[in-house]
Amino acid sequence: MIIYLSESDWDNARIDRDKVYEAFNKQANIYTFPKPNLDAVVRPSDKARVNMFSFICRNPDKVANNVRFTSRGGRLTIIPSAENDEFKDELTGFVSISWPGIKDNLYFKYSFPVMKRLGSRVASGQVHLLPVAGQPGVPPAPQDFKLDQIESIDNVAYFTFNVKKPMIIARTILRGTLKGIAAAAGKSAIDDNTKKQPLLGCLLSVATDVAVDISENADLRTSHFFPSRAYVGEVEVVPGKYRVIVEYFDAKGTLIFKDDQGEREFKKTGINLVESFCLE
Repeated sequence: MIIYLSESDWDNARIDRDKVYEAFNKQANIYTFPKPNLDAVVRPSDKARVNMFSFICRNPDKVANNVRFTSRGGRLTIIPSAENDEFKDELTGFVSISWPGIKDNLYFKYSFPVMKRLGSRVASGQVHLLPVAGQPGVPPAPQDFKLDQIESIDNVAYFTFNVKKPMIIARTILRGTLKGIAAAAGKSAIDDNTKKQPLLGCLLSVATDVAVDISENADLRTSHFFPSRAYVGEVEVVPGKYRVIVEYFDAKGTLIFKDDQGEREFKKTGINLVESFCLE
């Protein structure tokens, strides 16, 4: 959101407001929430204009979904797993398929990154501006205004990742297959060299599978510095000192977090910007 300080900027303000509205209209899959009311941004005022930015929750994280294929005794075994809430690999199934003639000791692991939304308990926010007592010309009544969501960094990250997902899957399958083929060739050589020591050959074969499993991991790199959602709000007040309190509520209207920022002075000229964070 852009704050405009002179009348010469109002045309640019209207253009930027219209661009925000256009984004909401053309990208409904990302902007899945109501449009904020930005009409006040394009109106000149003789009061102090207070602008509020609020950032909520954390951006999505990446977790790994794994699929392992192994063959022995004419059967192909498929073992899917995924990271649980503690980010530990946990089995999610087990399938064994009869496959006469399939080569023994094949082992393939495919590790796919998946976006995991962290979610937030926050459903709404409200700002209270409480005038400091004893200021001539400043009405004693508090000024309250609600926060409107303007951006979902969560959705942007999620859909950006999905655009790249087909290429990520293709690279993962190619890389995992090449490792599995190389491991199978290595185990075949081990079998030839340890015919008189079958136990040693078995141990080396298992070690080869473990090496493939350890080396094949999804790329889970992501930024942990972005919030999930961005909210804005705006109100016009008589210039003066106010106590600023930001409150966050869940879907049932229960107060989750109160951000008491103490006293702030808001002037007619300059930028009157209030920032708040709630990572619940």
